[in-house]
Amino acid sequence: PPPSPPPPRAPNPEMVSSLRIVHHDHDIVREEALEKDSPCSDLAEHCAGWASSGECAKNPAFMLERCKESCGLCGDSPAIGADETRSLDPREIGDVVLNSGHRMPLVGFGTAGLGDMTATATKWALQAGYRLVDTAQAPEWYREDLVGEAIRAFLASGGAKREELFITSKLHPRDHGAERTKAMLESSLTNLGVDYLDLFLLHYPACWGTLCGGVEPQGTWRDSWRALEELQRAGKVRSIGVSNFDVNELRELAEWARVEPAVVQRNSDVFSADKEVRQLCESKRWQYEAYSSLGSQWLMRGHRENPVLTHADVKRIARKKGKSPAQVVLRWAIQHGQIVIPRSSNRARIAENLDVAGWTLG
Repeated sequence: PPPSPPPPRAPNPEMVSSLRIVHHDHDIVREEALEKDSPCSDLAEHCAGWASSGECAKNPAFMLERCKESCGLCGDSPAIGADETRSLDPREIGDVVLNSGHRMPLVGFGTAGLGDMTATATKWALQAGYRLVDTAQAPEWYREDLVGEAIRAFLASGGAKREELFITSKLHPRDHGAERTKAMLESSLTNLGVDYLDLFLLHYPACWGTLCGGVEPQGTWRDSWRALEELQRAGKVRSIGVSNFDVNELRELAEWARVEPAVVQRNSDVFSADKEVRQLCESKRWQYEAYSSLGSQWLMRGHRENPVLTHADVKRIARKKGKSPAQVVLRWAIQHGQIVIPRSSNRARIAENLDVAGWTLG
């Protein structure tokens, strides 16, 4: 998801201290892997400088392809012994029942910023056991068509039945308006090769900054929400929700909607925990879904270091648990009621990010 919400706050001591609550009876210590993911690196000389001035957010089409490392797409190294061919039984991962009555997996695969790697990475994710896949109608960030290519191939191979997958897409704010929303849903169904979406989100409440490239929407998010309600009644969409709405917009939606959102998707990590919105979601029975749980938004907004994966407490807990820092922060999010959608273009890391069931932080 692109550049609009305010930058993350400085690390919150309360959130850091909550990470310290762990069991010490299984102190499995192993060194963190140091190998670098060779396909995931900077391909231009000035990537670090561009990233520090915020270009990952301002110019994603170029930066997310040419400056993957500086823009935070490479993530942390897989844990020692991570097996890139390992797959998990999707039933091990767990799910939640939404207020729409449908089940949604706790861990999904995010596809933003993967570019030409999208089909391959999505295929690896499905083979590893992911059943939730998140995409969007924002070609500057997502390749919905390549997600569809991977899904069609996986279904055709017998890897799963359609009803076993949970597919999310998001409406770009330039397409706000009732009729445009309905037309864009049909576009997503065609791109993805399916006849319904499990979840359709409004990606943003408005065209902030240069987000819509000068395109004037035909309507507002309210017009699009009415269309989502109709599409859900028609069976084209099973659940509906919003992404990047702030707490005031969410309260307005709650007062105004005929069908309340099933899912609210926002940026959240251990140091930018979005407490007010999460509490509102809990009180309304809206499921909170976090993107950038691994901290990539810190780098994309110009910070020199990702404090999430490099923080001493996170790394200490990872060593004690015999897990990677990424697994620790994903597990933290799940234990705080969040659905997570980590992304990666590294096959071992994709499998590792899914392996967050069957253990706890304490």
